[in-house]
Amino acid sequence: MATPSTNQVTGQRTISRLARATIALVMLLHIPTSAASAQTSPAPNIYANFLGTWSGTQRAFKPGQEGTHALELKIAQDGKKNRLRFDYTYGKHGDKEFSRTRRFVEINPDKSELILQWQGDSADHYKILDLSEFVRRGLGTFSASMAWKEGRARHFSQFTLSLEPDSLQWQWEESPNGLNYEPLSLFTLKRVGPAPPISLQEAAAGRSN
Repeated sequence: MATPSTNQVTGQRTISRLARATIALVMLLHIPTSAASAQTSPAPNIYANFLGTWSGTQRAFKPGQEGTHALELKIAQDGKKNRLRFDYTYGKHGDKEFSRTRRFVEINPDKSELILQWQGDSADHYKILDLSEFVRRGLGTFSASMAWKEGRARHFSQFTLSLEPDSLQWQWEESPNGLNYEPLSLFTLKRVGPAPPISLQEAAAGRSN
């Protein structure tokens, strides 16, 4: 059998390299569209459906504080941090119970954490129990809990929130042992403005602000 010449060997190696490069290019161009889009699709903005003006009531159950109070709530995304700003207005100008207050709300899916902070006060950190469905849809229900001390007494707080396109409700409960909870307050609100929230796809970029 004849021995291949140097030129023949070099030519075969060149063809082999070109063939491998061609195969790699073909595979790259045929990556499924769904896989490519999955790598580039931004995470949904879980705050999008909160934004707007809400109107309803706060019902208090704590002994000595029972009653129902009219409430207007304006929710906006805080410009400095990845959190929401809740502006509460109770009653109307001239009413005895008229008051305003502000609270910051941060939902951290990576840590399963809910951070609540009244303006000018320290933050409370709650452990969220079931956030996956809420993160996926930007709507639904989730609950969170926290243990805290007042003097030597240990208390447990539980928070349950439900959000739909035109309704927002949450309830506070408290327990001395983490087992038997009693309701403290119930907030029931309806959307009054602006128009229904933008879609999660349209709002996705807002999460990076």
